[in-house]
Amino acid sequence: KTNLKITLVLPAYNEERSIAQTILSAKSYTGNQVDVIVANDCSKDHTAQRAADAGAIVHTLPHNQGYDGALRAGIELAHAKGYDFAITFDADGQHPAHMLPKYIELLPDHDLVLGIRPETARFSEFVFAIYTRCRYGIRDPLCGMKAYRLSVLEQYKFDTYDSTNTELMLRIVKAKRPWTQLAVPIAPREGGPSRFGSVWRGNMRIFKSLWRAIIHGL
Repeated sequence: KTNLKITLVLPAYNEERSIAQTILSAKSYTGNQVDVIVANDCSKDHTAQRAADAGAIVHTLPHNQGYDGALRAGIELAHAKGYDFAITFDADGQHPAHMLPKYIELLPDHDLVLGIRPETARFSEFVFAIYTRCRYGIRDPLCGMKAYRLSVLEQYKFDTYDSTNTELMLRIVKAKRPWTQLAVPIAPREGGPSRFGSVWRGNMRIFKSLWRAIIHGL
């Protein structure tokens, strides 16, 4: 058991069908070791109430900011509250809660832990993965289940372009800080279509993120 102060950060928008079960499942594998912060992106349903009822700290954004904005807000809140690590975790039930103890086990010796999905969902993710594997050895840059040592926020800005999870990852790896990656299974999404948008829109966002990573020297 570690004495590190750890939280999960769940960006959430209209996830009332899955949010409570996701939180309870995570807590069942971590017990009192890990808190849960839900960055509620102005959901129009009962996401906030169901998250609170399941024991999460609910932070409702002042206006809808999209997945990346909610993720950034959750990470910044975790840092402000003095947590040592944040594990980013999807609110839709896709990420495997049973892998959380393995992430926690790796945290003391790493500034970054990356998940590797069995397969990528979009062509653009495949292209992005080719880039990061050739440049850094990162096999799945866009898996949303990542863990960060939050003290890195004091050293690396991560708001230079609109891809928080990816940019912070690349800045840590480029700085040669300790990191690792491990395979994680991904369950089918619960609660309707992905927040990341249609296939075309999702691909465009990812290609834009890749281009910005390149031009920022990442």
